[in-house]
Amino acid sequence: MIFLTADQHYGHNNILRYVPERPFSTVADMNEELVQRHNHAVKPGDTVIHLGDFAFGSKMQVAAYLARLNGTHIIIRGNHDRGFRALEQLGFALAVPELRLVVNCVRVLLTHRMPTAKPDNADVVLHGHVHIDNDPASWRLNLCVENTGYRPMPLSAVLKMWRRKRNRLSPLPTNKEKKHD
Repeated sequence: MIFLTADQHYGHNNILRYVPERPFSTVADMNEELVQRHNHAVKPGDTVIHLGDFAFGSKMQVAAYLARLNGTHIIIRGNHDRGFRALEQLGFALAVPELRLVVNCVRVLLTHRMPTAKPDNADVVLHGHVHIDNDPASWRLNLCVENTGYRPMPLSAVLKMWRRKRNRLSPLPTNKEKKHD
């Protein structure tokens, strides 16, 4: 199964100050809870795509966080992550600037930063970076951990969540509205 997550910020001492919505009293508590929730959702044979800003700390600390997590890990490099080769040396199977998938005819762009304009070659953009979701755009979905229960979400559930958002923000016209077109 494929899971998606973004902006865990393992070991980031200031994240609780920058994002006060995080319900943790210390960074150590946050780190432990994120690991527990990750491993409860993700099994060893699963694949996890991280949409950037995985962890802060030395290379050894970052590798130690990753080693505790179930699954095979791919990372879309975030603004706080090291270079691509360094990330792969730390244990990520792949580190890339963005990733494109087609899932049941839906063109999906996976990126760290939220684009301001809808790409022509994507139906939905799944991203992180902004932490709190108050985005009115029906074609974007913010997967920062603050918006996903502090755990990775299966890709199938993410796409269902996007469809609900899209349908809520762009409802189909009623029969009455169609007649007046």
